[in-house]
Amino acid sequence: MDKKFKIGKVSFSEEMPKESRQWLDHLVERLLLKELNLDPSIEAKLISYSTKSSGGTNGK
Repeated sequence: MDKKFKIGKVSFSEEMPKESRQWLDHLVERLLLKELNLDPSIEAKLISYSTKSSGGTNGK
């Protein structure tokens, strides 16, 4: 089975609002988790932990 790769571009600015920075961090985390091919329950636990530790709305 051949794996298809996609290339994307993200611009980053130090002047980015805090919410945008958190969104970008979560996007990168989820992209990396998808590449690891983890069990969905483990992936969900990692995302949940990450959201709680970053102070996201799901972790309050």
